[in-house]
Amino acid sequence: MKKIIPAAAIILLLAGVAFAQTEADFTVTLTKDNTGAVITKYNGNLAQVRIPATIQGMPVREIGSGAFIRNNTITSVIIPQGVTIIGSSAFAYASKLVSVTLPEGLAEIAESAFTNCPIPAITLPQSLTTLGSNAFSGTALTTITLPGSVRFSKEDWDFGRNSGSSAFSNCKNLKTATLLNGLTNIPREMFTSCTALTAITLPASITTIGGSAFYGCTALTAITFPASITTIGNSAFNGCSALTTITLPASITTIGDSAFSKCTALAAITFPASIRTIGGSAFGGCSALTTVTIPESVKSIGFDYGFNYGYGAFEGCSKLLLASQAVLRQVGYEGNF
Repeated sequence: MKKIIPAAAIILLLAGVAFAQTEADFTVTLTKDNTGAVITKYNGNLAQVRIPATIQGMPVREIGSGAFIRNNTITSVIIPQGVTIIGSSAFAYASKLVSVTLPEGLAEIAESAFTNCPIPAITLPQSLTTLGSNAFSGTALTTITLPGSVRFSKEDWDFGRNSGSSAFSNCKNLKTATLLNGLTNIPREMFTSCTALTAITLPASITTIGGSAFYGCTALTAITFPASITTIGNSAFNGCSALTTITLPASITTIGDSAFSKCTALAAITFPASIRTIGGSAFGGCSALTTVTIPESVKSIGFDYGFNYGYGAFEGCSKLLLASQAVLRQVGYEGNF
């Protein structure tokens, strides 16, 4: 009699073949504290990779720097519980990688870990505390939710680099981003050139938006800032040419140089009484801007001494009505319109 194998069993057998890694598929070393294993290189040739929880009797704790870099075979990877760190460039330029499963307990994704991988979606664990520069830059992500557990150091507005800088830059398919409560700042260049981004949800805990954070997000049409925001960094929304509406909260004190420069669809702006400093070229080139409401609390309306050297905060706002021009002059604006 011919033996019939149940369909479920066939699926399990196939799954076993698909993830048929052996310890020999991985080159490993010890962690710095000698309590676990670090995968330093993948030597296998399978498309679907399930990283083992233990190798040579030691728990796998880290995926080392460059372990899968420029791999042209793997399409999916499952990272087991126990792994706490994914090292720099660990999966960078893995040209076929479209599926990544991350475990709860993962604390760090280092710089460029998944840069330029064609990953369309990923779930970041709530345990994540550190996200490195360019971690997911150039990926195919369409949406991302960033846990509130992630912390970023305060950055230098103009030249600083910190964990999280450029983390999702140049993600050309990214349409929505949700930042969960607990996050206190958006790092420099985090979403630079995400040209499909139409919506961003900012939590009540955010106080600072870093320089160039949304630079060149040309599909972003509106932004509502939470009541906690105090500072918008240099060029934070520079070139957001579809941005028609911004609502500034009563907490805002500083708008950096070129913060909303070249937002060519922006028609009106109302500044709250809390505002103290408006940087050079902050609204430079906002050619549709007709109305500005500004309080006497403003102490400085500056010039941009960076890319737009010598530009006043409202330089190139050629449609600004005379009444708005008059109000700006009364609070000390000396630049051109």
